[in-house]
Amino acid sequence: MERGNYRAPLRSKSVCVEEKLFEFVVFASGLDKVSITEKGNNGTFKGNMSLESRRWLGKLLCQASLEDYESGTAFRFVEKARSVTGTVRRNKGGSYLQLVMVAQARKKSYSTLCFPAGNNRQGWSVLGTTIRSLVDNPAPPPYYHQPQPKRQTESYPAKAFNVSYADACGKTGGTENRHHRVQVNSRGGMLHASWWFSSVICSTDCISPDWNWVQGRINSIFHQPTVKILDKGGALIFLTSETDVNKIINMPPLFSWNGSYNFHKWSPDAGSINLSSDENEVRVLFYGIPLHLRATQVVESLAKYCGRVVQIVDGSVTSHTQQSSAIIVVKDLESIPRKINLEERGYIFSVWVMVDFPRLIGDDRVVNPNSVSNVQPMQ
Repeated sequence: MERGNYRAPLRSKSVCVEEKLFEFVVFASGLDKVSITEKGNNGTFKGNMSLESRRWLGKLLCQASLEDYESGTAFRFVEKARSVTGTVRRNKGGSYLQLVMVAQARKKSYSTLCFPAGNNRQGWSVLGTTIRSLVDNPAPPPYYHQPQPKRQTESYPAKAFNVSYADACGKTGGTENRHHRVQVNSRGGMLHASWWFSSVICSTDCISPDWNWVQGRINSIFHQPTVKILDKGGALIFLTSETDVNKIINMPPLFSWNGSYNFHKWSPDAGSINLSSDENEVRVLFYGIPLHLRATQVVESLAKYCGRVVQIVDGSVTSHTQQSSAIIVVKDLESIPRKINLEERGYIFSVWVMVDFPRLIGDDRVVNPNSVSNVQPMQ
């Protein structure tokens, strides 16, 4: 027998969702026929489909498991032999997809099947994945042996799979150092000391600070001050001497129609971030979740690995967004992994974790970078 005339062996799979058993059978490839049987408390229902309509159904179920469709939303697939319509329905038991298959030659002949969504629409996900695996992965021809490639095995240390922020850079000579340290300017004095000792920091409670107005007020008292806006909402003011610094910090705050401006002496820890040793509420972002796994339960599992979950950010768990995010509570920020290996059926996917530091330090305001160049020393 020639290889092109072989008849593929029968392929079948069964899935149980909410006390219903679904049997999917693919007959010989030449017949291009798929049979679906639904068995439940209300009886047994059957329907026949082509491979193309079966592929469409698998895609629809996978798509429905990711999106929250309203009841009554309908999808239709039309081919020569039949038309297939899937409609999202809801009853006391929850959501389900009602599938109606109508033969084109016999309009009064139709079959109806109902696929329950299951908890968090996981039932649709399992059903869709099962259908796609049967249709997209046909059985090989008989008597044809495909040699399996030799799998390369490597051994990894246990901690290599989920690396934390602290561990990512903490290996030196085979040892781990949790507290990283880099020394700068250790043999000399403070870097550019004379420049920084003659500077002050201006903080404000204004929603939209008028730094040109502040520049004019300061310039009327001091000789050629330089103002640089900080991206956190304040400003750094460079004066000509430490005498001017002592003078400005002892002056009363500046008041305008939309708020006040206060001046503080610069200190070496200015601009550094000191987080509380207590529990911190942190927003973590996950990058690299495969499209078919961008679901709430997956993001929740990743978030639980990082800390105590407060909430999954609304709108971040969709198939078209690159990142998904969650709010967690954690005491040791360094315990949050830099990378998590997400495993599904033996496949491992790298998911990268990023901490939203601006939110953590309360930096919610966005500064227009063009506004910095507008503030120049006034002559």
